[in-house]
Amino acid sequence: MNKIKTIRLILVFLIMILNLSFLYSQTKVSIKGYIEDVNHDAIAYANVALVNIDSTIESGVISNEKGLFELTSINYGNKRLLISFLGYRKKEIPINLNKSLIDVGKIILNSNNINIQEVNVKASPFIVKSDRLITNVSASDLSSIGSARDVLDKVPSVFTKDEKITVFGKGTPSIYINNRKVYDQSELDNLKSDQIKNIEVIHNPGAKYSSEDQAVIIFHTKNKDNGFSMRTSEQLKLAKYLGNTTDLNLNYNHNKLNLSASFLHDYGKRKSDQDYEYTINSDTLWQQYIYMPAIAKSHKYKVKGAIDYVFDDKHSIGAQYQGRFLNKDRFVDEEESVYADYELYNNIIAELLIKDNEDEDLLNTYYEWKPNTKLNFSIYADYLNTKSTTNQETTEEVDSETATVYTYDYSNYKMYATKAILKYILNKNSAIDVGGEIIKTYGLGTYIYSSMSSDSSYYYKSKDYNYATFVSYNLAFNKKWHIKSGCRFEHFKQYYDYKGTNEVDVDNSTNKLYPDISISYSTNNVNMSLSASKRAVKPTFSELNGNSVYVNYFLSQIGNTNLDQESSYSLNYILGYKFLNLNIGYTYTKDPIISTIYSSSSSSSQSIISYKNYSKSEKFMALLTLQHQFGFYHPQLTSTMFQPIFKADYNGENIDRNKTGVAIHFYNNFSLPSDYILSFNFNYQSSFEYYITKIKEYKSMDVRLRKDFFNKKLSVNLYVNDIFNMQKMISSTKIDSYCFDLNQKRETRYVTLNVSYRFNDKNNKYKG
Repeated sequence: MNKIKTIRLILVFLIMILNLSFLYSQTKVSIKGYIEDVNHDAIAYANVALVNIDSTIESGVISNEKGLFELTSINYGNKRLLISFLGYRKKEIPINLNKSLIDVGKIILNSNNINIQEVNVKASPFIVKSDRLITNVSASDLSSIGSARDVLDKVPSVFTKDEKITVFGKGTPSIYINNRKVYDQSELDNLKSDQIKNIEVIHNPGAKYSSEDQAVIIFHTKNKDNGFSMRTSEQLKLAKYLGNTTDLNLNYNHNKLNLSASFLHDYGKRKSDQDYEYTINSDTLWQQYIYMPAIAKSHKYKVKGAIDYVFDDKHSIGAQYQGRFLNKDRFVDEEESVYADYELYNNIIAELLIKDNEDEDLLNTYYEWKPNTKLNFSIYADYLNTKSTTNQETTEEVDSETATVYTYDYSNYKMYATKAILKYILNKNSAIDVGGEIIKTYGLGTYIYSSMSSDSSYYYKSKDYNYATFVSYNLAFNKKWHIKSGCRFEHFKQYYDYKGTNEVDVDNSTNKLYPDISISYSTNNVNMSLSASKRAVKPTFSELNGNSVYVNYFLSQIGNTNLDQESSYSLNYILGYKFLNLNIGYTYTKDPIISTIYSSSSSSSQSIISYKNYSKSEKFMALLTLQHQFGFYHPQLTSTMFQPIFKADYNGENIDRNKTGVAIHFYNNFSLPSDYILSFNFNYQSSFEYYITKIKEYKSMDVRLRKDFFNKKLSVNLYVNDIFNMQKMISSTKIDSYCFDLNQKRETRYVTLNVSYRFNDKNNKYKG
């Protein structure tokens, strides 16, 4: 009997043990943490893998934009966390999973900057994640190159030329610094490369961005430490004339409070020479030869102040003001010879004095609320007020008679914009973004024309309303695949009211959907992304303006009040493999807005520049970047191919404008003794056609030498642009009965010396 009881007790005990073991095995563990570098900057898109004792991977995830990660539904036991990111040393952390929630806290990765004598190969700073190309600036030699604009010129598919920034095949991008939109690209000259953590280039922007954003560039800046810091720099730029830029930045951080202020003054004086040739095949063969040397002198002032405050881990708020004031004087001498059927018809000598004044005020505010690890709400608001005036005095000598023409152009635009985004993490593999945006723009202006023979004037009012709502869904699966899909709805209304003219007012309204989707695949060596989207380009006021604007005796400009917006459909593929980056794209555009030229009703010798919608255009693009480091030598080779497909009329024929363009950009960095960095850069662009214009080949070579002193407090950067003075802009535009040839030579050869000093260097953290 006792034996039977004993056996029963043993059986009950074993059943209890089995039940406990079963319950224990069914309980899952969650692991969360935060990844940053030694400068306390969050590391976004880092790879986090959980490895079993037998080295099999049980789970994996990437950190979000703020460096946070979370692994869920993990089995108990002893395992290892493996954390890795491009440009940083891998980290391995043993971990015992013995409770339901484990917070590993802060994980610090060290930069992979190894002495070049110890290693021959260094990883590329470029990586493809989701729908974007990410350049890791802080962990590469790009951090010492100079300004944000200098960094962009080394990013695959981004080009800076003549102070303009373009994304290959996409045109001018929208630019953000953290979450704040940049309305003046010259702001990038103030942002120094050592303040940048990474740069994201989005070739097919999703529903979060405006339908007019063909491409988006986002700068993520570094975090900061407590204390006061100052950065000041002086830049001298010498071509024919000497210019200078003075920049002062102050920053103060104390726990939850951040204050910053900056001042910039830029003075420049530049010379340019332009040759024009018009050929008009009408009832008379008109030929106009114009030579226009010009000198432009400008003063620009910029002031900025920002404050933000972090209440706790859940709430932060901030505001920033920027003011920009520009005065620019242009002196132009014009010599023009006009021929009718090869016989001299007229000679014109003119002097132009043009005075431009621009004032701009920008106020940005933001608020962020994060109640828990799954929910994030943010709202941003902008107010932009721009005023510009142009006074032009043109003295022309025609047929031995002298006449003076005065024009006055004034405009004032005010923009109010707000955007709200709610992000909710559904689970470890998926998240959803929902948001809305309102942009209202009000404009008014006056244009006055006065001469001895006639006077005219008009004024106008304009209103643009853009109401948008969007939703975006992100899904990751199989630890390697990521899908992002979204849709944006926009209600857009345009209204322009012209007074003092007989032109028809513009009153347009559209309601359209803009879908997008991207699929990406990522492993340790291979990163690729395929994305598709629909975008739009709405006609600007100058393109719609139905009033004639005087250019010279034989030329004027007028808009087209009947323009429709253009729609484009894009497909883009990006591949990143070790030191290789490949970008292939295709775009189909319906109703593209392109300039045109036609004769005045009063005389075939007088031409009018305007705009119209063409039926369609297509373009194929391909870009390949190779980057590797061989000891002290770090080359980067980028080659591009641009294939347009477009037709337009010329001299009664509908001709193809399909000339393929090929470009090569070869950057060579040398790490010399005593931490000097020497760079030689070569750029070549073959001739190609862009809509109705054929652009001839151009090339240039630059050299740069940079060095830091006193533990990187003092930086000296010497830059010589276009050493051999080879860069020219030569183009030929042909449409209908017109041929317009341009030969322009600006001061592309110049020497720049930049000296900057950092005291107790901290970075402005403003997140708006």
